[in-house]
Amino acid sequence: RYRDIAALIAHVHEGAAPEEAVHRLVDGADQTVRNLLLRGQQGAKWTRPQLWRAVKLLATSTPESGVPYDVFLWSVFRGDEAALQSMKESNLIAVASRGVATLEDINPDVPIGRHARRYKVLPGSPLFAEVYWRLADHKGLAAVLDLEVAKEDIKREQATLSGYEADLVRLQEVDDVRREKWRGPAEPHE
Repeated sequence: RYRDIAALIAHVHEGAAPEEAVHRLVDGADQTVRNLLLRGQQGAKWTRPQLWRAVKLLATSTPESGVPYDVFLWSVFRGDEAALQSMKESNLIAVASRGVATLEDINPDVPIGRHARRYKVLPGSPLFAEVYWRLADHKGLAAVLDLEVAKEDIKREQATLSGYEADLVRLQEVDDVRREKWRGPAEPHE
């Protein structure tokens, strides 16, 4: 947020009208988030589909209420705290106490710990809040990214099903070996 204000002041000092300066900042943030959605971030523990889920979820929330921490964690990251922390470190999201009224009141050094219900997730800055709303409202981009999220979900579920199938095959093999072991040389009924 300090960088946003410093950039706004720099644009105004360069001769831009305040409205034009805000427009430039929002466009810059929009380009940044679009690049992350389309290319990802090197070394990040979150994926592009997770970022899109976060964008959609935060676009529907109000800046005052945010999204409850545990709802965000499980809706976006399926419980992966490391990915959430990585996105927080990228400044795309912020975590605040439910008693915090604005983004300016957030202390990034406070650990979340076991008290997740007391926290909410907000966009990383007011610029990102505007960008998230715009991106979620863009029908064409939303359709493409929703399709990518669906593909990731299908891939994850396919991997889960493949694991279950492998387990069933192993159980069947154990059952077959057991039957062969207990079967005597002369069983007239089989």
